[in-house]
Amino acid sequence: RFGGRGRGGRGHGGRGHGVRGRGVTPPIDLRKSRTQVGRSFVDDSSANKTYIPKLVNIVFFCLDNPDKQEFINPTMLEEIKTMDEQDKVDHERINDERRLRRKAPLQFKRSKVREYLRTRFTEMEETPADSPLVIDGEGAITSAFIKDFMDSHKRVVKVARENAESYLSETNLHGVTITDDLVDEEGFVTAYVNQSYSQFNSTRSCLSYLYKRAGIDRPPEMIRSMEKFMAGMERTTRNEKRGLGLKISEGKKHMTFQAYECIAMHLYRSAASEDIETRFMLLLEWNLMKRAENVVHAKISEVEWRCDCLVFHFAKSKSNQRGEEHLGPWHVYSNPENPHMCLLLAFGQYAFCNPHILKGGGVPLFQGTNSKTVYARYMARFNNVVNKELVHELRALGYEPGDLASHSTRKGVGTWVCSGCTVSPPIVAVCLRAGWTLGGVKDRYLFREGAGDQYVGRAAAGLDQLSKEFAVSPAYFDFSQLETTEMFRMKRVISDFVQSRLGFQPPGTVEPLLRHFLASICYHYDDLQRDIHQQSPLRSAALFRDIPEEIRRLATVRYPWNKTSDTPKFTGVPPHVAQLAELHALKEEITNLREGMMKDLREEMDKRGFNSSENNTRQLMDMIKEVTTTQTNAIVTRLIERTNLCERSLVAAVNQTREDYGAAEMEIEEELEEELPTDATRAESEELNRRRREASQRAVSRRQYKVGMIKTGGGCKLTTLPVGYRFPPLTIPQLIDNWLIGSVGANVIPFCQLRHNDVSHVKGAVVALRKMKRVMAMVHKTAKEKGCWPSGHAFDTPRNWTYAKTKELWLGIEQEFLVRYMKRKPQAKFTTVYNNLQGMSASTSSSGDDD
Repeated sequence: RFGGRGRGGRGHGGRGHGVRGRGVTPPIDLRKSRTQVGRSFVDDSSANKTYIPKLVNIVFFCLDNPDKQEFINPTMLEEIKTMDEQDKVDHERINDERRLRRKAPLQFKRSKVREYLRTRFTEMEETPADSPLVIDGEGAITSAFIKDFMDSHKRVVKVARENAESYLSETNLHGVTITDDLVDEEGFVTAYVNQSYSQFNSTRSCLSYLYKRAGIDRPPEMIRSMEKFMAGMERTTRNEKRGLGLKISEGKKHMTFQAYECIAMHLYRSAASEDIETRFMLLLEWNLMKRAENVVHAKISEVEWRCDCLVFHFAKSKSNQRGEEHLGPWHVYSNPENPHMCLLLAFGQYAFCNPHILKGGGVPLFQGTNSKTVYARYMARFNNVVNKELVHELRALGYEPGDLASHSTRKGVGTWVCSGCTVSPPIVAVCLRAGWTLGGVKDRYLFREGAGDQYVGRAAAGLDQLSKEFAVSPAYFDFSQLETTEMFRMKRVISDFVQSRLGFQPPGTVEPLLRHFLASICYHYDDLQRDIHQQSPLRSAALFRDIPEEIRRLATVRYPWNKTSDTPKFTGVPPHVAQLAELHALKEEITNLREGMMKDLREEMDKRGFNSSENNTRQLMDMIKEVTTTQTNAIVTRLIERTNLCERSLVAAVNQTREDYGAAEMEIEEELEEELPTDATRAESEELNRRRREASQRAVSRRQYKVGMIKTGGGCKLTTLPVGYRFPPLTIPQLIDNWLIGSVGANVIPFCQLRHNDVSHVKGAVVALRKMKRVMAMVHKTAKEKGCWPSGHAFDTPRNWTYAKTKELWLGIEQEFLVRYMKRKPQAKFTTVYNNLQGMSASTSSSGDDD
C-alpha cells in the first residue's frame, strides 16, 4: 500500500491506494515545493489579489515617468520597454478594428508587461537581485519615491462651494481660489482629494511584503519617514472628510438587519436559478460571521449536526493562519418563524437542488474552477440584486447603489449581535466567532466556549432575544405521539423515501443533516409552495416533489414549555429566555387547569339539568340540530326535483379529452349503468341519483391530474399545465425525473407525454421540449450501451417508472455524461448538454466533409 488511512481521501477515512497491477492508480504528490512553502508566509490569495497587483502598478508608475525608470531592475528594463511598445502597437491595432465596427475603444491594459511582471514577482527568489524593483544597494527606492507614488493617486469629488472655501481658509492653501466659472449650477465644485487612508496603508503593506520576499529588512530611515508620513496622512484625510463634508466612514456601509431581511426575502422568492445558491451564501456569511473565503471553501465534510443546530469547522481564518486551533466549532441555528432567513431551510433547498454534495467526503459546497470563480459568481449576482433589482427598497432604508458589498454582511451581523438588543452575547464570543483579534493578553487568556458561541449563533439567526420564542427548536420529525409499531413504520417510510429519491446511500455524517433538511422542508412545505417562484429549481428537485402527507405532518417545531421526548436538546438559551419560557409554561398550566374546571362544571350542570325546567343543554342542542337537518333535506329535495339530470357518457368525454389532449394516460371511468323504471317512485329516483353522485365523486377523487380550459389564439383547448407555467432550468438528473415521472402536487404530467400542441401556448416551450427530447434520446442511447436501461420500460411513457429506477439509471450513466457532455460540471443544465451535443454533431459532420 501507498500511504495509510490518512485524512483527505474518499470520505473521512482516505483509503490507502493499492499497488500497480490491481486496477488502482498510484498517488499523486499535491504538496507544495519548499520554495512555494517559503513564499506562503501570507495567504496565497492575499499575495495574488492584493500585493502583487499593487507592485505591478508601482512598476508602471516608474515606466511612465522617465525620471523614475532608474528604480526598475536594469536587467529587466529593456525587456519591459520592448514589451510595452508591443502592447501599444497591439492596442492601437485592436482599437482601429473596433472603430471600423463602430465599437467603443478599449483601455490600455498593457497585457504583456502586466503578465511578465506578475510572473516575475510571483516566482521571485529570496534575493533582492531578482526583484523587478531596485530595493537594495545603490539606486534603491526611497521613502520620497514611495510618497511620490502615493501622491499620484487621487480621488475626484463634488463638494459644496461653502465647504471648499471654508476648508481652504482653515488649511491655508495658497494659490488656490474658487471662481464662479468653477461652480456648477447646483453650487458644487469638482475637486481632487487624497485617497482613503486604507489605500495608503495597503501600499506600505505591499512594499513590506516585497522586502520580506527578498529576504532583507527595510532601511530604518525609510521606516521612520513612512511612519511620520502615514500619521500625518491619517490626520489629513480625516480633516478633508470633516471639512469638505465627505463620507466619514471608509469602505462599504454595514448591512442593517432590515436590509438583510429585505435581500433575503427577495432571493427567497426569486425565479433566477442561481438565487438558491446566492441566498445560501448570503445566509452563511451572515450566520457564521465569517469572511467570504471561509464560505467559498466550505465542504460538506466540515458540517455536522449536534443537538439542535448545525456545526461548522474551518481549518483557518485570517487571524489564525496556521489553523491548528480551528477556532471552532461554530454553531448555526434555524429560524423556523421566518423561512426566508432560516439557514437550515436554505441549506436544505440548496442540497435538494444539488444532491451530489450529499455524497460526503471532500465535496465542496459550491462548484467552481476555484474559489475565485465561486466568489466572483456570488458577488456578480449580489451586486445586481442590491444595485439594480432592490435599488428602491434599499434606498428607502438609507442605501445608495454601491454602498453594500461582501464585507457589509460581516459588519452588519457583528453590529446586530452586539448592539441589536440590550441583552447581547459576550463580546469575546462575538470576536472569536468573527475572527477578530482581541489583542495582547486577551488573545492568550480568553478562549472559545460552546455556550457563548451558541448564544451568538441564536442571535445571528435573527431570533428575537427578548422573546420566549428565542428558545425555538429546529424543525424535526416527532414520533412521540405514535405507537411503537407505527413509529418504526414511519421511520422506515422516511428512510425509503429519501433512498428512492436520492439514489445513493449518504455517509453516516451526512444522514443527520439530510434528515433535518427534509424535516425543515416538510415543516415549511405549504409556505414554499405558496411563496417560491414557479420557475424555482426547487420545484424540480426529486426530494421536494410530492412529499407524502404522512411524512409532512410529522415535521414540527417545539419550545421548552411543550417539548416532547423526541425534541432535540435546547442549547444556546440565555437565563432570561429560560425564565420567560418557564413563566409561559406556568401560564399554560393555569389556562389548562381553568379550562378543565369549566368543562367539568358544564358536564355536571348538564347532568343535573341546572337552570332548566324541561330540557337540559344537550337536549336543546339536539333539537336545534334536528330542525336544521330537516330543513336542509327539504331544500336539497326541491333542488333535485327541479334539476334536469341527463345521462351522459363519461367514456365519450374521456375519449374526446384524449383526442384533444394527446397521449396523456387517463383512467377510463365507468358510469353507473342502471336504468330507472318508468313507474319508479320519488324515493327510488332519489336513491339512484344519490348512487350516481357517489360514483362520480369516487371517480373524480381517483384522478391524479386536473385539466383546465385555456384560451389560445381564437379558440380554447384543454391542458394540465398550470396557468403561467414555464419549463424550469433542469439539470440532467432533474430532467430524467421530470421526463419519466409527473408531479401530482404541481399538476404537471411527465414531460414524455407532452406534445407540441400541449405547450404551443407557452413561450419558448416548443423549442425547450424539442431540446429535452434530444437530450433524453442521448440518455436512452447511453443507458442502452451501458446496459442500465430497465427492461420492459419505454422511453416515451411513464408506465412502471419510479424515482428509485430513475436514480439507478442516472448512476449508471453519470460518469459517461459528466465527461462527454457536461464537462465535469454536475450542475450543468440540459440546455448546456444540448448545445454540447450540437457542437459535437457539427464537428463530426465537418470532419466527414473534410474526409
